[in-house]
Amino acid sequence: MEVISGEKIVKSYGKFKVLKGINLNVQDGEFVGIMGKSGSGKTTLLKILGLIESVTDGALLYKKDEISKLSDKELARIRREELGFVFQEFYLMDSLDVFENIMLPFYISKTVDDAKKERARMLMDQFGIRLLEKKMPTELSGGERQRVAICRALINDPEIIFADEPTGNLDSKSGKVVIEALREINKKMNKTIVMVTHDPQMASWCDRIVLLKDGRIINELKKKNVSFLTTTTATLMDGSKLYVKIGEMTLFVSADTVIWAGGGEPVVDTELTMWLMDERMSYAVVGDANEIGDGGTAIKDAYELYTHLYLA
Repeated sequence: MEVISGEKIVKSYGKFKVLKGINLNVQDGEFVGIMGKSGSGKTTLLKILGLIESVTDGALLYKKDEISKLSDKELARIRREELGFVFQEFYLMDSLDVFENIMLPFYISKTVDDAKKERARMLMDQFGIRLLEKKMPTELSGGERQRVAICRALINDPEIIFADEPTGNLDSKSGKVVIEALREINKKMNKTIVMVTHDPQMASWCDRIVLLKDGRIINELKKKNVSFLTTTTATLMDGSKLYVKIGEMTLFVSADTVIWAGGGEPVVDTELTMWLMDERMSYAVVGDANEIGDGGTAIKDAYELYTHLYLA
């Protein structure tokens, strides 16, 4: 079932057109990622889908109701009761402790009761911050603060979570904890999530990735049988089977295409690539697996090639 449907969405600020005819549907239970360079319109699109901003032209439907026909009071009710928001900057109140920050929506609406307090504690248990209940935001790490923000977003038991660069201010370890938490919310709690991110690794956790450029959707990536294998060593063993070693484990990989990126040394014309050629398996070598270079560029090159192959 479609929970959000946008048709020919246009958003302008004065004469500047940020979104230029966006068509996008979000299904119940999906985890949708929105990617694009700075200025592509991804945050504006998220705000429109989250009913924070209105469209200049086009139609936006929430559960088949056209948003333009709803009153401001009804829109406020939907945002308060059915939607949750997680932002890059956390937006925690420094004067409130962890528990109070999570309960903030109920303090504002003056609807605090024992059942809601118990829900807050259940969420803190679920996301591993129960022991931080009395801590102030300034005493927390970035990852801990974002988990508090996620609990606050879930406190009303919303149907959809909107996340704007939720890992943008975090180191890689904390970012992984947060994206795993969002994935758990999506899969185990059956919440629909729409997430803006610039990070391909974070986007790889989504079911579908929408690519924006200059206010238009240029591509959509839908997950099929695609796996991201990082910190692995490829090994050649027995016949036409490709194996990868992850730590102490060796796993068989079934693939139509193999992309090498990184590794710190070129793999062109090695035993592995020669074997792939003999087996007529499609492969590509990019980044510093092709020539010594920057590891970040290797990941970027691999992702760009992956998106091209994915859409072919």
